[in-house]
Amino acid sequence: MPFLPVRDTDVHYEAEGQGPGLVLVHGTGGDADKVFGNVVHHFSATRTVVRPNFSGSGQTTDDGTELTVDLITDQVAAVTRQAVRGPVDLLGFSLGAVAAAAVAATHPELVRRLILVGGWAHSTAPATGSTSRPGASSSTPTVNCSSGSPP
Repeated sequence: MPFLPVRDTDVHYEAEGQGPGLVLVHGTGGDADKVFGNVVHHFSATRTVVRPNFSGSGQTTDDGTELTVDLITDQVAAVTRQAVRGPVDLLGFSLGAVAAAAVAATHPELVRRLILVGGWAHSTAPATGSTSRPGASSSTPTVNCSSGSPP
């Protein structure tokens, strides 16, 4: 059970198997084991399956700073670089889908394929980049897809 320091947080992740990388990013209300623990064995015979836990989930510490998409993106990108070589197939679920999309946008060299499950592109919260706590600022753009017209 490796840990990797990212910003002021020790990010815990699991890596199992051998082969091309498959990174599974969980959402809120769980951790990497609860969300993806039951499917790892389906892929680990032919893939290196990496499951990071972002701040406050699993054994990853929470330093009390704002939980932002930028922070989660940095954590997922750092774990991906540490745990597996080459571009990966990156799957994100719920908040993990938002983080996975941000990783693909900001670190395209890390991502071979992007799979987004149950993510969101618009929130009624202020456009600050904060995922759960108001008032955080972020450089991650907010996309409003609910208007029916292009941004």
